[in-house]
Amino acid sequence: MESSEFARIWTLAAAFGLLSVIPLVMVSDKYPWAVLAVVIFGSICTIAIDALSTRSDQTRSYFKAKVVPQQPQSLDLSHRETIDVSMFYEREYWSKHFGISEDELREAVLTVGPNIATLTAYLEYKQNKGSIPPSTASPS
Repeated sequence: MESSEFARIWTLAAAFGLLSVIPLVMVSDKYPWAVLAVVIFGSICTIAIDALSTRSDQTRSYFKAKVVPQQPQSLDLSHRETIDVSMFYEREYWSKHFGISEDELREAVLTVGPNIATLTAYLEYKQNKGSIPPSTASPS
């Protein structure tokens, strides 16, 4: 049994007690016919409380927005001509695209600017420069 059902049962029991048992004790010695009237009145009120609480629960669930979990969409920024390194999603996308860290991407943007074509050429140059064997490099 869920805790909300448990609380609902005890609320109904308390309502029945207040609406029927207490008045029953107060008037039973003077008006014996009132016993039946109070029990019927308490039962009707308890059923009404149950019906109204059930209806309000249904209304709340009807108006509650249904949240559908969405799969994260893969971001495609390949159509852009420049990079805005102040945007975290652009740093993440372009650092994965170029295969470098976000710090290296920031450094490259500071060095050559935010233009993607220029950055691509710069990073290719930097990668090729690092891959030249030391024995074939010209002495400086």
